[in-house]
Amino acid sequence: MKKLIFILPWLIILSCNNSSGSGNNSATPKSDAASASENTGADKGTMTCTMDGKPKIFRVHNGFSEIELERDSKGPNDGFMLVDGNATNEGFQFEIKNKGTSIFKGMDGVLNMFSYFNGKGADYLAHDDVTASVTSYDGNRLTGTFSGKFHNTNYKGASDSNPEFIVITDGKFELNK
Repeated sequence: MKKLIFILPWLIILSCNNSSGSGNNSATPKSDAASASENTGADKGTMTCTMDGKPKIFRVHNGFSEIELERDSKGPNDGFMLVDGNATNEGFQFEIKNKGTSIFKGMDGVLNMFSYFNGKGADYLAHDDVTASVTSYDGNRLTGTFSGKFHNTNYKGASDSNPEFIVITDGKFELNK
């Protein structure tokens, strides 16, 4: 009985700490700057940028993968792919060269995917000279930069709550597999 009296208060304290959400940041939005520096173990890195003059930070939840950009290539992988955003989750999707600079101009050319999803139904596709450059890759960690003008592919005119274009500058990514 004495052991139960001693253990019971500790169980109550532990239970209260867990139920208050103190160890759970799943309700924290991906673009919350304060939470971006916390590593929950599930995060696969960060992407930062200035979007229409406002700084943004994204916690990336899906790791990047190595891919063949030239689909008929019999050689080694020559690119990277990240799929971390969609119509309901704010984030980016891209396919870039594994070396040097990738240049995107809408849907023309071999490289045709660099998109930003705002999580409110807008899909912004690379429009005018969007560039992405790999600065380092060590087999597990990928870093680089990106910038350019993106077009809302679902734009419905002046009544649309999402702008037709966004401009991203000072973009940086630090990603883990």
